[in-house]
Amino acid sequence: MGEVMRLERSVLRGSVRVPYSKSVAHRFLIASALAGQPAELPYINKDVSATARCLEQLSENIARDKSAHKTLNVGESGSTLRFLLPIAAALGAKVTFEGEGRLAKRPMKELIDALNAHGAQITAPADGWLPLEVRGRLSGGVFKVPADVSSQFISGMLMALPLLGEDSEIHLVGKTVSQGYVDLTLDMLKNSGIMVKKLNTGYFLPSKQRYVAPDADMLEGDWSSAAAMLIAGALMGDVRVDNVNMRSVQGDKVVVELLKSAGAKVYSKDGVGCVQGELDPIEFDAKDCPDLVPALSAALAFAKGKSTVYGVSRLRDKESDRLAAVVDMLSRCDISTQVDGDRLVIFGGDPHSANFVSYGDHRMAMSAALIGLKLGGCTLDGADCVGKSYPNFFEDLRSVGADIERD
Repeated sequence: MGEVMRLERSVLRGSVRVPYSKSVAHRFLIASALAGQPAELPYINKDVSATARCLEQLSENIARDKSAHKTLNVGESGSTLRFLLPIAAALGAKVTFEGEGRLAKRPMKELIDALNAHGAQITAPADGWLPLEVRGRLSGGVFKVPADVSSQFISGMLMALPLLGEDSEIHLVGKTVSQGYVDLTLDMLKNSGIMVKKLNTGYFLPSKQRYVAPDADMLEGDWSSAAAMLIAGALMGDVRVDNVNMRSVQGDKVVVELLKSAGAKVYSKDGVGCVQGELDPIEFDAKDCPDLVPALSAALAFAKGKSTVYGVSRLRDKESDRLAAVVDMLSRCDISTQVDGDRLVIFGGDPHSANFVSYGDHRMAMSAALIGLKLGGCTLDGADCVGKSYPNFFEDLRSVGADIERD
């Protein structure tokens, strides 16, 4: 599948700095570009690189309302596609979105329908969502957006609709999933001079607004990446993450409370750290933090007893079928699981060394690595996919004592 790593039993001690939050970086780059002041980030991963690249190609539309056709390759980044699709339609850009991996199969219909109902002309092939061809220009009005499919639909619309010549309203249908990511978007818009009024039914966005460049202080460490490092500490020693913000609205910050509920020793001096200890089984709802499930599943493999994770059905529509991948990863090391609709049960206690695969999914690669380093005598095939979100993941683990070798 790709690069193979050998993982030996390790004791970890030290501190790391995780990448910028992917979620914040996407939004920061978009707001900066729409303000006419494109930003460059010194530490960037594949997903954020895709957003930067596509924004550069859209720069003529942003600056001079040009209409020359562009082909934008979003790679495997769902955020890039779901954010820039409504923005391209709002700009009247003639573009074709292309992508890779499972992205063509991930949910898009509801967002496309909402945009096509307001002047956009978006077409897709019959067997998937890519390539997407965009014509026409979006007009304002009331947009009905399903909130229970992906928060990225809401965020993309929130960033696009202030550009229109007419006032707009987002009417949310269903209960919002991953509200923390919508809150990140609202924070970025406020910092960029964009007014959004919260309604009982959704959001009101006045027309013809102008973005101002957001403050670079908004860029902060990624709690999704930090979660893997804190769990590494909980399993194997004492690992501290120096550059995360405990006041962040990133939804994955909840990993701190989840680790505490499992009996882990978490401290917040000079960053946030976690110290090894015996873990207890827990129950939690992953509806607002689906990206945490793989890494927490790795930790719960060592918690003696039955852990229950609710809200897992959305994991099937990620870079891999993450629900199936988590079940397979745990079965490889002799940990039993049960899937019952939207619920995953993990019977933790005594995992055994195994040969793991990444499923081409960065979150799964990081999670399998945690189990492998705790047990030793393990391999991980396809480790290079961590470049999607955390290119230096294995180097940072080595810096705190992990015994990792390329096979």
